[in-house]
Amino acid sequence: MNCRTTLADVAAQANCSKSTASLSLRNDPRIPETTRQRVQACARQLNYRPDPALAFIAACRWQTRSTPSGSTVAFITTNHPQGIFLDEGQLNGARRQAEAFGYRLEHFRFEDYRDPAHLARVIQHRGIRGIIMGKLMRDDFLTRFPWGEFCGVACDTGFYKPPLHLVMPDHSHAVKRAFQEAERRGYRRIGLVLFNEPNAIDDFDKVAAFLYCISFLPPGMARLPVARLQPGDSETLAQWVRQHRPDCVLGLNALIAWSLRQSGVRVPDRIGFVALMSTIGKNAEEARYNAEFTTLDHCPELLGRKALEQLDILLRTNHQGIPPQPVTMMVEAAWVEGATLPARGKTVTAFSPALSLAAGA
Repeated sequence: MNCRTTLADVAAQANCSKSTASLSLRNDPRIPETTRQRVQACARQLNYRPDPALAFIAACRWQTRSTPSGSTVAFITTNHPQGIFLDEGQLNGARRQAEAFGYRLEHFRFEDYRDPAHLARVIQHRGIRGIIMGKLMRDDFLTRFPWGEFCGVACDTGFYKPPLHLVMPDHSHAVKRAFQEAERRGYRRIGLVLFNEPNAIDDFDKVAAFLYCISFLPPGMARLPVARLQPGDSETLAQWVRQHRPDCVLGLNALIAWSLRQSGVRVPDRIGFVALMSTIGKNAEEARYNAEFTTLDHCPELLGRKALEQLDILLRTNHQGIPPQPVTMMVEAAWVEGATLPARGKTVTAFSPALSLAAGA
């Protein structure tokens, strides 16, 4: 009979106690690295696999003992170059999940510290091992922060990608969903308008998804080029509209619709509009403005919760430092119906046969 290899077998092979073997398999830093490597090598040699049921029970016990109320994790934010704070929803979601898991979450604004090294020292001096990095908007932070000294997860996408596991919106899915829905409602000249921020790490996903969608249009259908503009540049946008005559615009956010209206275009009477993400609203007036638009909601609080969950796993398994192969978790956006994408006559089946599958419909 083929018996299952147990933790006791691994401990005997490595000439150590069961507790030392268990901690070594969890990369616990209290065990010397040479011992951890020896135990892990023995586990591989014996083809050891932990019993899932027993591992779950042990994890529940370990959670109670090793994550006391008050254990702190850090959520680090860097503002947009225009001074805009972009991480409120993600921060709130992470804080709620931290409380549910028994952690205390502390917000660190990079703008309050001299440099990335100074911020890292403050976090370390407070005994904090785990960090969540919000939208990273600064190159100097990317290159000068000591990522390898923490357990870390990146939350959402800014101008730069930290060398960490990442939880982010599925921007490709958002564009494909918006394109498919506009096509289904009768729009035939669909364009994509973005701000001129090609360094943003989500820019490629949006543009690639749009090019993928238009590649399935039948011959003779308009394939509009992507428009890029600076914030507030209504004239460039008006010129693009006059030249390419879109009947629907997929815009980065509601500010694109505002620029369309500034250039004299009636939205949605003349051009339908979908905001690929919600605009940050600081007051009731801006919230009402956002509510007007058909939008893809990136669910920032869900992103924050998922980032905290991933950080919790790293802390429990003592996976500190830069991962050799970072993993990305993508969260699909939610469709929010508004007034800016009315049907153009009778709704029809999309011309692009591959889009229903690609958009997850």
